[in-house]
Amino acid sequence: MKNIILALVVLLFFDGETESQVVKGKIVDENQTGLAGIELKLYIEPNIQTTTTTTNGSFTFQNVTEVEDERLPIRYAVSNNFPNPFNPSTTISFVLPEDGNVTLKVYDLLGRAVAELVNGTMKAGSHETMFDASKLPSGVYFYKLDFGGKSISKKFVLTK
Repeated sequence: MKNIILALVVLLFFDGETESQVVKGKIVDENQTGLAGIELKLYIEPNIQTTTTTTNGSFTFQNVTEVEDERLPIRYAVSNNFPNPFNPSTTISFVLPEDGNVTLKVYDLLGRAVAELVNGTMKAGSHETMFDASKLPSGVYFYKLDFGGKSISKKFVLTK
């Protein structure tokens, strides 16, 4: 079985008010030899475009619209806050693979909620929120992100 390498270049062209794009590339094997006659499909819901590579492995998709460069994460995650330990504020970052309801709360060691940082619907992608603990005493706290029926908790330390 041959290894296939895909080289892809996206060129942007503007046509009046409508933005359309041309997607060009080349499919080659491990020896950099173009692979001819390979059928390619470009899926941009709800449309599918089809093309076939030329004798040197090149291909072009014309009039491509709604291509987004942002790559979405495949699962949700919560980063460790920074800085940690902190005084009096820290930043909590998280990523969402899809739009959905999110809650992000801070709890003390006894499990009491001391702050609600996020509670609502958020778009897929990367997010961050700042936590200001200037009115709380020094100590160990936990933040918990709930999304899609799952939870992630992390520990952080407030040092005054």
